[in-house]
Amino acid sequence: MSDSEKESFLKRAKRQVKTVVLTLAVAGTIAGAEKAGVLPKGQDPPHAGASEVQWSKWLCTEVCRLDAEVHAEYRLPNGKRVDIYDPAAEICWEVEWCAKADAAFGQAARYAQQTGTTAGVWLLKESEDDEAYLEAILSLDYFEKHGVRIPCRVTKVLDGTTLTIRTARKVE
Repeated sequence: MSDSEKESFLKRAKRQVKTVVLTLAVAGTIAGAEKAGVLPKGQDPPHAGASEVQWSKWLCTEVCRLDAEVHAEYRLPNGKRVDIYDPAAEICWEVEWCAKADAAFGQAARYAQQTGTTAGVWLLKESEDDEAYLEAILSLDYFEKHGVRIPCRVTKVLDGTTLTIRTARKVE
């Protein structure tokens, strides 16, 4: 085996090991998830290439449809928009693709501060082996270990299945 073949093999092996480790690390979190809405009745979910705004509106009307006070694309006085704002539950959801989850945590915190509510992150997951999703779940675990619990929902883009990964209950 040449040096370049060895290097290529090692890179693939490391990537596979990392995926297995991340999967095992979050298995308990995922196993304990509650369903927030599986293929809600009404409109079909947006197509796989739909924008975050289209997904926010669909999630608001189909998954959060039990409460008429939930708003999609809620405008703040400063012109910024909260993807999903639920004043009754006192939460604002930042809807974001898993690959941009890092930005979602900051945006959710900022919107929560501006609305006086809890910050929530709602991730759009494109595939079962989405490594960015696994890393986001590890970030949630890290925050929780430091006393910060961030509510999180995950929607599978392929079929609209939505899971609640974290609720807003406080860490004791």
